[in-house]
Amino acid sequence: MIISLTDHINNNGLTKMIVFIFFLVAARTPAIGQLSSTDILSNHIGKMSDKVYNKNISYFESNNMELSTVNKIGFRTETEEMDVDQQKYMVRVNFNSSAIKNAYKKLMTATKNEYKSLQSQNELRKTTDIYNLIVKWQIAQKEKSIINEGLLIQTDIQNVLNKMLINGMKFNMNEWLNNENNISDGKSDSISILLEIKNLENLLKINDNQNNIANWISISKINEIVNTIDESTIAQTIMNNVAIDKAKAELELEKAEGKKWFDFAQVQYQQENKLNFQKEFSFGASISIPYKARNKTKINEATLELYEQDYKSQIRQTNKESIINNLKTKIRNLTKQLTHYTETLNKMGLQKTYNSVLNNASVSPLELLNIKALILKQKKKTNKIKRDIFFRYIEFLKETELLLSSKVNYLSNNLETY
Repeated sequence: MIISLTDHINNNGLTKMIVFIFFLVAARTPAIGQLSSTDILSNHIGKMSDKVYNKNISYFESNNMELSTVNKIGFRTETEEMDVDQQKYMVRVNFNSSAIKNAYKKLMTATKNEYKSLQSQNELRKTTDIYNLIVKWQIAQKEKSIINEGLLIQTDIQNVLNKMLINGMKFNMNEWLNNENNISDGKSDSISILLEIKNLENLLKINDNQNNIANWISISKINEIVNTIDESTIAQTIMNNVAIDKAKAELELEKAEGKKWFDFAQVQYQQENKLNFQKEFSFGASISIPYKARNKTKINEATLELYEQDYKSQIRQTNKESIINNLKTKIRNLTKQLTHYTETLNKMGLQKTYNSVLNNASVSPLELLNIKALILKQKKKTNKIKRDIFFRYIEFLKETELLLSSKVNYLSNNLETY
């Protein structure tokens, strides 16, 4: 319930109004409908699917991707001197060596893992987006409360100034103009934040009669999670080496091709009137003599590819360690900043000052409201630091891939599962 400051002045005068000022500037909060971030995550992430990568992975799992011993069967016929009675018929069978079969199997396994890795990265992006939406919604609700409280204070200040103008009392016209501008900005900010909240609620599919998330993670819990992570260890754990595994398999396959010595076997039949039927058949085979330069070009290319992938992996791991370490440092520094700022505010004691002079008739309503505006300004600063911590925390969860490790709600204070 919002009470008009102007009406109160008319009925009771400035002195009595001071006693009631607390109820004017402290908005009464309605019953809060609380959301569960665990339910939101379950509804969105639990139903998440990647049809493209699922199709690719299913193909690998439902089909036999191993090479058979027989690589190719060919049939050929030819004649000599255009004499059909001298027609030749040949059946040739090409074979895969066991080394080629093993290398190809490793290559297919690495390719399947590559798709799984792409699927995981896609899921990580989608999961991070949901986490960011939830954090934005929670922060927007806090900002809405601050904006509305500020708008109420500015409106009450304007009512006091207008009453002073009507009663012929002295006041600063620049203050009146600035306050009018602040009210205009506050109304604009209020509309903007409501539209943002509505958009977030549509994306998250939540009701608009809820304005808080239950069991919301605390800053201390965030630091507890961050401090348990060793960036060098986790970077080695989460580094995706499917590219290296694939390059190794391709190199192994090229080396197996170079060492292959048995190429094919063939059976030939040629009709000869002078020979009996058994002698018209012949058997042949192709045996390659292995030597170092055989298939050298492709082996060299595959070797260089392996070196390149290994180098890229080391660079990615170093960068990953650096990113995680920087995020940990930023979160720690922001937490220290928040702690220092809170301690400074406590020493200043503005809220205590406000409470102590609330019933003091010698303090004007305008001075009380200005104190309240200053307290709200400090609340805005605190909220901004917390917002920065939360967004750095989401980046940290993404970079460490904790969001993929298990179905843990890292936005709940007791790390609920979904």
